[in-house]
Amino acid sequence: RYSAHSVTAPRTMPGRHASSRRRRSWLRRLAEFGTAIVLVAIAAVAANALIDGGRDSCEQATPLAVVADPAIEPALSEIADDDEDTAPSVNGMCPEVDITPVAAAAVAAGLGSDVTADLWIPDSSLWAERVVADGVSLASAGSVATSPLVVVAPRPVAEQLGWPEAEFSWSAVLGGEGDTTIADPTVTGEGLATLLAVGATVGVEGADRTQLVQAMTAVAGTAVPDVATAYEQGVDDPAGAPLFTATEQSVVAHNLAMPDSPVAALYPAEGTLILDYPALAVTTASTSSGQSAAAAAFSTELGTPEAVTVLRDAGFRAPDGRP
Repeated sequence: RYSAHSVTAPRTMPGRHASSRRRRSWLRRLAEFGTAIVLVAIAAVAANALIDGGRDSCEQATPLAVVADPAIEPALSEIADDDEDTAPSVNGMCPEVDITPVAAAAVAAGLGSDVTADLWIPDSSLWAERVVADGVSLASAGSVATSPLVVVAPRPVAEQLGWPEAEFSWSAVLGGEGDTTIADPTVTGEGLATLLAVGATVGVEGADRTQLVQAMTAVAGTAVPDVATAYEQGVDDPAGAPLFTATEQSVVAHNLAMPDSPVAALYPAEGTLILDYPALAVTTASTSSGQSAAAAAFSTELGTPEAVTVLRDAGFRAPDGRP
């Protein structure tokens, strides 16, 4: 006979049972962790297949012929190379971008005959009005970059003129004691923009109109073939070389390439012209839908933050003119 108080329940073995539960819990967590790793690995493989393998699975390569102003071509080529390495195919199409530097005047005169292009990026929208070929249609996808027209002077000469504190006017720069020249306005955007900028100043300023017109006439009569020639003159003879007009971007590029022969950019107080580097889609009777899509895709790519950074590093301003 046992009393209630003398009866004890069978003793459990807590150590063994707890250890089994912990082992099962640990194994379950390990299995879940392993499953997560496998899923991540599968996702990574799939992503690589979409990006890297996408180009391997192209149904066709679509060539995109781009002609661009020589000043912006290096930056565009860098952007295109980066884009080709990372962009997947689109509907089985892989654009292959080929960028050729061609002066805008040559493109305007030869587009549709001597010059073939699916996308044209000149230094200024002004050139679109000079395309003479029939059957060629241009559609702007907006500005890729901008750069204001400035007056360029070797750094020592600019300092003698009061740079960087002094203000400058078109009449003072063109009609001053020193020599001034421009690039040929019939074949360069810088020269054409100079005529337009000075012409706008003459139209709104009453003072010194005659002097400014006379000075501009003299300057145009001594025009150099291109801006590169003017820069060479400044390197060879900094004290005696004439001042000239060029883009702000060219000043940045020159000073990076020739740090021992720096130049300064003078900004006329009356204002100046902005070169806008438009992306112009070119359509002819032989343009395919794939080429049009490729041109639109590359134009869009030129507006991405990565592309804008490349263009800024090359000395260009953003499309809205921010320096």
